Amino acid sequence: MIRRHGRLLATVFLALAALVLVALGAQLLRWERQISRDDVVFQATPLRPDLWRSGPFPQLDPSRAILGIDDDLAFRRALQLFWRAKPRSIDYRPLLQAYIAQAQGALTRIADSSSSAQRRSAAFNLMGVLQFSQTLPSSDEAARNATIREGVGDFRNALELDATNDDAKLNLELAARLYREELTGPPISGGPSGGANNGSAGGAGAIGGGY
Repeated sequence: MIRRHGRLLATVFLALAALVLVALGAQLLRWERQISRDDVVFQATPLRPDLWRSGPFPQLDPSRAILGIDDDLAFRRALQLFWRAKPRSIDYRPLLQAYIAQAQGALTRIADSSSSAQRRSAAFNLMGVLQFSQTLPSSDEAARNATIREGVGDFRNALELDATNDDAKLNLELAARLYREELTGPPISGGPSGGANNGSAGGAGAIGGGY
């Protein structure tokens, strides 16, 4: 009798385990399809609020952690925050600084902690673009130079992490040509091993590859 009950329990356990695996497989397939679909939608409507979400309460979806896609989703949402912080996407200007701060915070977390060097490099590049995304301060030369050098430092950090990041390479070359005089001061501190560079947002019209 005991042996029969043991076999029955083992059968039930195996059946439940099989159901869990099937459910995880279905969730993985659903997430793969949704991410691919929403990546395409993002190209046309980057500020759409329902991208890469599984429902009204995404924080209650355990499948993301189990499937190991949280980093992928975090980067995509940081990219969306970056788009929202771009001046041409802002309808209500007083919110611009708040949007920039949100985007910088999300990108900084990725640049500091992502397990992917390529993703960290992409985050640093976008942080550099944010530095140049607005009009640079003209009345305060020290602030202007600091902003320019912070942005250039982000591009350099991006290339240190991933030498094949062509967007960061192009942005660095453009910044070096446009702001040659401002970049003659002491070297910028910080970097991939010392944390993300921080600073106020600045702008140069041609700088902005990588998004």
